[in-house]
Amino acid sequence: MSSKERLRQVFFENDTWPEEDMTIEFNTMELIQHEDEFAAREAFAYAVFSPNKDNYIGCVYVYPTKATDYDCEVYLWVKDNDIHLDTYLFDSVEQWLKALWPFKQRAYPGRTIPWNEWNKKQP
Repeated sequence: MSSKERLRQVFFENDTWPEEDMTIEFNTMELIQHEDEFAAREAFAYAVFSPNKDNYIGCVYVYPTKATDYDCEVYLWVKDNDIHLDTYLFDSVEQWLKALWPFKQRAYPGRTIPWNEWNKKQP
């Protein structure tokens, strides 16, 4: 919640998530949904921690896409107080996906593809 204003630009342009009044219960339900998607191999969500695992830095999400010309949609973020790690996380995720995942074209909506262009690619 400390980074909610910036997070509202990560998944959609001018998103409302996270809501001002988001509860722990709601967040827990979302985490269970991510776990279910992961187990079904439908989508993948990862928490990002510091190397010694004492600092939660952010998240990475890999979703299927309906957009033409892409194999997946990738969203990632770091907390505001770890913003200096944003480029490092992006570069690391891109290298990881290129090397170990079967995706030829990865979409990073709102990051490498402006929202107005991304919205045109949706069916």
